[in-house]
Amino acid sequence: EEIAGVTGNRLVTGCVLEPGCRVHGNVELADTHVLSGAAVVGCGSVRCPEAAVSGAREGHGLDLLDGTADVEVGPEAGGGRVVRVNVDSTLVDVCHQLDMDGGGTGGIVAPLVSHGAAPGTSGPTVNVLCPGSAILHTPRVEHVYLGPGARIDSAASVASCLLGPGSRVEGGSTVSHALLQWEASISSGSDAHHVFLMERSAVGPHSFTANAIYGPDSHVSGGEVHCTVFGPNANSHHQSLLIGILWPLGRGNVGYGSNVGSNHTGRIPDQETSVGEGTFWGLGSV
Repeated sequence: EEIAGVTGNRLVTGCVLEPGCRVHGNVELADTHVLSGAAVVGCGSVRCPEAAVSGAREGHGLDLLDGTADVEVGPEAGGGRVVRVNVDSTLVDVCHQLDMDGGGTGGIVAPLVSHGAAPGTSGPTVNVLCPGSAILHTPRVEHVYLGPGARIDSAASVASCLLGPGSRVEGGSTVSHALLQWEASISSGSDAHHVFLMERSAVGPHSFTANAIYGPDSHVSGGEVHCTVFGPNANSHHQSLLIGILWPLGRGNVGYGSNVGSNHTGRIPDQETSVGEGTFWGLGSV
């Protein structure tokens, strides 16, 4: 696997394989640009169908060319607030879009990261693996961009994802429509869909998350997080549940078995709850 070259593949079509890359033992490799020093080893199907590219752009606002995606937070039943994020966005940008920074009430208006590709452009219809990145022993991968040093290793399925430098998806995880900043990770049998992970945030082991934004250095382990802005340096432990939480300042903890939302005891879907900095939910709290 460490030897540069192309060996033992059943089908390779529509690809650009640069000198110094490693492509070994794959069932199907199509529509993929593997730069020098990158690797695709022991995988099932690695491809980039046009339907996946257009579906991600039109249905979820995800475009790998300019690194943008739409994430809907707030009420779980829908009708929440759609946040337009870029792979370089910060929580300042997120709060500005949610009107949580005082910009609409005479306070300081947050500076926004300038997003957007050149007029008339559209997302690439090829997978891109930058130098030092790798896709290893994964049965299904489609429509991905891997930055330098990023890895998909023994995942179950990865579709429509951008992995920043040093980020990882591994250990039987299933991921779709996701942006991962540098050193972020999804691991150990976790499911993550329509998510944005900021630098060094982590999902896993055995976690489920959908429609969520994770601040830097946040971590969910063995729990569920839905329709939530999960602030920096916050932790959610095993068997905990967060739904419809806006927690942009984070720096808190969600204990074992906690159920945090705005309507866990009722029959209608959860609504939305704003939470302050440093909140600590104890074991089994509701």
